[in-house]
Amino acid sequence: MSDIVERAKQFALEHHKGQVHGPRPFWHHLRDVVNVLKEFGIKDADLLAAAWLHDVVEDTSVTVTEVKTEFGDRVGVLVDALTDGPGRTRVEKKAKPYRMLPTIPGATTVKVADRIANARFSHKQSAQRYLKCYRTEYPGFLKALRVKGELKEMWRHLDSLLTD
Repeated sequence: MSDIVERAKQFALEHHKGQVHGPRPFWHHLRDVVNVLKEFGIKDADLLAAAWLHDVVEDTSVTVTEVKTEFGDRVGVLVDALTDGPGRTRVEKKAKPYRMLPTIPGATTVKVADRIANARFSHKQSAQRYLKCYRTEYPGFLKALRVKGELKEMWRHLDSLLTD
C-alpha cells in the first residue's frame, strides 16, 4: 500500500473513531469503498486515499484545508467534491457534490464506489429503508454523474443493485 493511502487510512481511523455505520464501526464502510475501487481495477493512490477520507469532512471536525495540508491539493479537492453541501434535506445536501463531482477527475469514480458499497451493505443487511432511498434518488444520481462510456462496469454493477 502506498504511503499516502496508508496515511489516509490511519487518519480516517483516528478521526472516525467511535462512529458507526449501521451496526458496525464506521471504518468498515471506508474499507468497503476502497475495496470496491480495487475490485474494479482502480490503483490510483490519490483515489484510494480519497476513498478512506471521503466522509471525514462531512462527519468529523476535519476541514478541507486540513485534508489538503495533510494529503495534498488533489486529495483535498476530491474529498471536497465528495462532501455534502449545506441544506435541510438530502436533495439540498447532494446538490453540491452532484455539481462538483463531474468537474474533478476521478471524483465520480470514488462516489460510484461509495454508492456500490452502500447498496451492497444495504442488501446484505436487508436495509429496505436505505435501498428505497438509493433507488428513489438513482435517476438524479445517474443524470448528475453518469458519462456515457465511462466506468461502464461499475455503473453496470450499480444498476444491478438498484434497479429491478
